[in-house]
Amino acid sequence: MGWFKGQFIDIIQWEDKNPDHLVWRFERHNAEIKSGAKLIVNPGEAAIFVNKGKPEHVFYEPGTYELSTSNYPFLSTILGLPYGLESPHKAYVYFVSQALFLGMKWGTKGKIDFNDADLGPVSIGAYGTYDFCIKKSEHFFEKIVASMPEFSTASVSDQIRTIISSSVSTIIPKSQVPLMQIEENKDEFQKMILGPLQEELDLYGLEIKKFIIADISFPPEIEEALGELRKANVEVMKMKKMKDVVGTYQQIAAADAMKEAAKNQGMAGGAMGMGAGFAMGNQMTNAMQPGMQSPGAAPPPVPAASSYFVAIDGNQHGPYTPQQIQEYVGSNRISKSSLVWKQGMAQWTAAEQVPELAALFAPAGPPPLPPGGSTPPPPPPPPGA
Repeated sequence: MGWFKGQFIDIIQWEDKNPDHLVWRFERHNAEIKSGAKLIVNPGEAAIFVNKGKPEHVFYEPGTYELSTSNYPFLSTILGLPYGLESPHKAYVYFVSQALFLGMKWGTKGKIDFNDADLGPVSIGAYGTYDFCIKKSEHFFEKIVASMPEFSTASVSDQIRTIISSSVSTIIPKSQVPLMQIEENKDEFQKMILGPLQEELDLYGLEIKKFIIADISFPPEIEEALGELRKANVEVMKMKKMKDVVGTYQQIAAADAMKEAAKNQGMAGGAMGMGAGFAMGNQMTNAMQPGMQSPGAAPPPVPAASSYFVAIDGNQHGPYTPQQIQEYVGSNRISKSSLVWKQGMAQWTAAEQVPELAALFAPAGPPPLPPGGSTPPPPPPPPGA
């Protein structure tokens, strides 16, 4: 009898020390479980009793549980108590981590073909991070773990990355958002992707707690164009802030002028006070607004020349300045029907239809003579005739 007693389990708990393990199976000879054994479930864990490959019961709440048929009737089919010590029904206990796994990385496996309304077909990529946890241990066990004695985060993250890559590659092209606006719409993309992504992961008992698109990669020429666009946006914001400051100073000056006018007696004094206040406001405006300096002040810098992308032999080239385009016109590499585009243009346009470039295709030399212009006029009549 003493020999048999040594074959049974008295305390069942997660003894594995590897923090990377999502699932760990409690091992014991013949998987024998004694009625009255203690099951210890620590915070951040769940315990699954598995009988014949199927989950019989899941303990989600932390605590110490006494395993008896009176407490948990499902044990009667596992322990097989009527048969004595040699139970014909063996059971395994799997412990499943309920922790939140942070900062897992994802990325698209290949380039995403994106048909942009302005730039045409472009290949892009995306990458970022996600946080996940196991929401339903029994689903996770049945769909992914099966009979494996342990299961790591690396194993499940590979499957999640594959699902994310598929979702991103499908949803971004369908959105039809212009590439120039894709950076500022990353939050919307994250929400659009997270919905269908979570629906698929629900089948595996997994939950995405946070999904982040860290960056979207573009071809070099598009990256350059986006960089110029960001610089332009920064300049616009600077000008807007300066304009707001100028308007504030004008309002303060006008308010001070009205206060002074109220103190003065008579219409003349009021008019003089208000005039002085408005003059001060205008002086502040002139001092702060670019291009409004008094005579003698240094002029603003010369604006940078426009840059155009040009379609040559079906391929995109550039950007080129109008002076560079003029050289290509002279060498017949660019014609008036060549398509060009720069920031701010809605679509590719024939070069001759762009006002800044139209003069490059004007005919050289004087216009043709009018009709009859080749016949010299008759000589004047002799004197006295």
